[in-house]
Amino acid sequence: MPRWFPKLFWISLSLGLAAFAYGPLKGAGPVGDDFQVLSDASRIAWPSEDGTEEFSFSELFQVHGQDERPLAALSLLLTSRLWTTAGEWTPSAVFGLRLENLALLLLAAIGISRFMRRMLEPWAGREHARAVSHASRVLVALHPLTAAAVAS
Repeated sequence: MPRWFPKLFWISLSLGLAAFAYGPLKGAGPVGDDFQVLSDASRIAWPSEDGTEEFSFSELFQVHGQDERPLAALSLLLTSRLWTTAGEWTPSAVFGLRLENLALLLLAAIGISRFMRRMLEPWAGREHARAVSHASRVLVALHPLTAAAVAS
């Protein structure tokens, strides 16, 4: 068996499981209070066309559901500018938001994986640290509770 085959198998299996886990979110709309949060972020990110409204940082504290978290509100404003047209959340814009959330989740999974490998390698050895690293990456990326994080 070639050396690349097991790696290709595990990558294919992980992608298939991810498609199975996150596939239903493709056609779903905003969940719960998400629509209100997204519309507040769009209102701030896309001020009126007549130029009378200007952005102020105090508005970051007025985004629904983001109380006392201005960086989260700023992230939503930037996302609104990236995915929407004039602040209108279409199904394709919501899909783009979900792709962004999934990319951030996968980056976090890679970060956890690297952290676990570096932390355990001196004590457990290279092979065991690699195994724990892969397992932690798959667990973070495919855990059922992360689908809710990607959806909102």
